[in-house]
Amino acid sequence: MGRAVTALSRSRPLTNVAAVGLGVGTIACYFDTGQNLTFFEIDPLVERIASDRKLFTYLSDCGGNARIEIGDGRLGLAAAPDGHFDLIILDAFTSDAIPVHLLTREALQIYLAKLSPTGVLLVHISNKYVELAPVLGAAASNLGLTALEYMYSPTPRELDRGGYASDWIVMAEKPDSLAEIRTNSGWQPLRPGGRDALWSDDYSNVFRALKWDQLLWGRRRD
Repeated sequence: MGRAVTALSRSRPLTNVAAVGLGVGTIACYFDTGQNLTFFEIDPLVERIASDRKLFTYLSDCGGNARIEIGDGRLGLAAAPDGHFDLIILDAFTSDAIPVHLLTREALQIYLAKLSPTGVLLVHISNKYVELAPVLGAAASNLGLTALEYMYSPTPRELDRGGYASDWIVMAEKPDSLAEIRTNSGWQPLRPGGRDALWSDDYSNVFRALKWDQLLWGRRRD
């Protein structure tokens, strides 16, 4: 995410940013006081934990301009003004839960409507058990979007400091919106997913997207 934000900031001001999924508030530290950051978080307990300085200080240290809205992220973004955000970050997926309604074709259409003309959607898809890249690849193909993927692997030094591998996808309606990101060789074109990989509000198939080798290997270990 840091690589994407740094690259995007070189080509345009990221004045208004939305993040679906608060976690412990680390995303706030990628932005400064001149930027407006809105978190959409469905669980009020998560907000209480992230705001407790005895536990985490990301929001208190970096989130001076951050605003937190409690509620479903898709509904919260749907209520926002069209064209308002320069960047929307989806960071609400874990290996234990996949909010399918955040990744459907209709959901992406909502996000695109809320982005500025040069706006970008950044999606964190790291997951042990579900392969989400084909789902977003199918959606990008269906909606005519440019999409790139970065599969980050930490260096040994970063691993020693607690680094984790992560998988990110960036999407935009205009190819030029991703010009700066393309200069980093780590970003590769996202493969178009098959038509049957496309999720909609009427159809989704998480079963098909499961990483069966990972599931079965983990079961054997147990």
